[in-house]
Amino acid sequence: MSLEYHAWIVLATSDADWGDGDFKQAFDLVEKLLAGLSPEEGHSAIISGNEIYPRIVYLSACDVPSIEHPVEVMKRIAQVFDKAYGELVAGDVTEGDWIPSRTDRYVLTNRQLTPTK
Repeated sequence: MSLEYHAWIVLATSDADWGDGDFKQAFDLVEKLLAGLSPEEGHSAIISGNEIYPRIVYLSACDVPSIEHPVEVMKRIAQVFDKAYGELVAGDVTEGDWIPSRTDRYVLTNRQLTPTK
């Protein structure tokens, strides 16, 4: 099976006591997680720059065998940013185009990545 996926995650926290150092540490962890998504394996991952708040993470890939890695990255991000929210959509593109009946959607909210239909 050949999968294509697209995801976005808004990085948000409810902790009013976070200072610049806390945010830097959290953003550094997110960047480390994103670095684990290998372009050589078809993954693409970026985080918006400091000029945009809240910062947003974008993930995508074409022709990957599973969505295991981006799902894990999203779950780990949600453990750091307790109010992170986003979405991941994945489709089987073995036959070339998205087939709606073989498309999966996941919503990230309340630290949970939940499949929806």
